[in-house]
Amino acid sequence: MSLEQTSSRTAAAEPASVSVEGLRIGYGALEVVKGLDLRVAQGEIITLLGPSGCGKTTTLRAIAGFVSPSHGAIRLHGRDVTDIAPNKRNIGLVFQGYALFPHMSVFDNVAYGLRMRKVPAPEIRERVERALKLVKLERFAERRPRELSGGQQQRVAIARAVVIEPAVLLLDEPLSNLDAKLRHEMRVELRRLLKEMGIASIFVTHDQEEAIVLSDRVVLMNEGRIEQEGTPQTMYNRPGSLFAAAFLGQANFLRGTVASLGADGTAIIDIDGDRFQAQACGGLKAGAPATLVVKCERLRLDRSGRSQAQCTFEAANFLGPSVQLQCSFKGQRLVGLLPASTEGGAMLEPGAPVTLSWGEADGLIFPRAD
Repeated sequence: MSLEQTSSRTAAAEPASVSVEGLRIGYGALEVVKGLDLRVAQGEIITLLGPSGCGKTTTLRAIAGFVSPSHGAIRLHGRDVTDIAPNKRNIGLVFQGYALFPHMSVFDNVAYGLRMRKVPAPEIRERVERALKLVKLERFAERRPRELSGGQQQRVAIARAVVIEPAVLLLDEPLSNLDAKLRHEMRVELRRLLKEMGIASIFVTHDQEEAIVLSDRVVLMNEGRIEQEGTPQTMYNRPGSLFAAAFLGQANFLRGTVASLGADGTAIIDIDGDRFQAQACGGLKAGAPATLVVKCERLRLDRSGRSQAQCTFEAANFLGPSVQLQCSFKGQRLVGLLPASTEGGAMLEPGAPVTLSWGEADGLIFPRAD
């Protein structure tokens, strides 16, 4: 069984820790969340992904209790908490800026929520020590936040959130304040922590790489609605719309016209006289405007693929592990991401003819509204 199948089957089998039904949220005449339905299983990590203003943070704040919906219900382990105050929902929160108390030690920061709940001191010590061990900071219990690195402060914030044994953990872009190298390292570390804790977790980000690395399931939002949801593999390899294709990964979008539809689920698109066969997506009609989508990393600097585009070379940009090859095809931009070991792009002069190819399975054809 594949990783994708295992993840989907596990999520379906587990009872919902979080259930959001028909959620609508507006500010005056502006409705920012428009009838959203969402279920999160125990131990599942989902990411609300999307551009600024799509409603992902508003949805998270509604689950936390900081925003009141105009319609719909929010349930935690079957309990309706729609009208219950945030401090009565038993939710763990990890903020973008960590929000640690600078005058308190690491131990006291983590213990704060338990003390507010009047938990006995011996139990507080036991639970805080267990939480610090989980995030590998037991040796730093007496330090102040200013004596910690950004990654360590983030782990303190996570320990503080989980020590109260929440029904669900909400994380609002907790990696955004880290430098690029640490951010990449903490993605893997954060997923390990969340899976080890086994708490239903909802992560908000606009960073597609974070969503892919962290999530069991990605929920892509667009203008207050769910555009598509699925495993990271499904979302990346089989986007359900042009919006999803544009948001996940780097892709080429070549405009053309549907030449014909095949009985095997493929279609042929005509791009200024050149024809390419690819998987048909959506309600394609012969003669209608369409867009061919091909991920940049699927292009090859040779003629090995069934689909071949005779291009004009424009520039090659070295990106470290890859080389970005920029070309012009029928007046449209075609970009390839090739392994850095590929020398062909470095040998070309601007204006030189070049062939880029890809396999039939690498392309998707979507209807386009002109």
